[in-house]
Amino acid sequence: MLKKTFVLCIVLTALFSITVYANSDINTEAETEIMADDEAREFLNRVSIRKFVTAPTPFAFEYFCVNENGKIAIGVNNSNDKTICVYNDRGNFLYGYKFKCDGTFRIKWDEDNIVICFVRSDVLVSVKTGDGGLS
Repeated sequence: MLKKTFVLCIVLTALFSITVYANSDINTEAETEIMADDEAREFLNRVSIRKFVTAPTPFAFEYFCVNENGKIAIGVNNSNDKTICVYNDRGNFLYGYKFKCDGTFRIKWDEDNIVICFVRSDVLVSVKTGDGGLS
């Protein structure tokens, strides 16, 4: 009986690990094309990306990504109001972004810029972290 329980625990752990790996693998190196200016402006107005500098209260996160300089971007999926918080390599809050999104999103670093992938809209937005500009 003990041997069967042990084997079951190993199998369940392996399955969980495979599922977590598959769901956390976001490769945004797909073919992209630049949106027309008016279409891009309309999309950016709809999602309303806003920068904030006050550390939020602790939260459960869904996505994270670490860049080569050790900055950590953490994504929080709270209904339609989404949040990305950026921390330094020591875990100190630096800044964050809030935006509206009806579906899921993913995040990825592109050097020092954060790329937000709006999954349902099939749109990538690059947030220039130095000046907060969008592209």
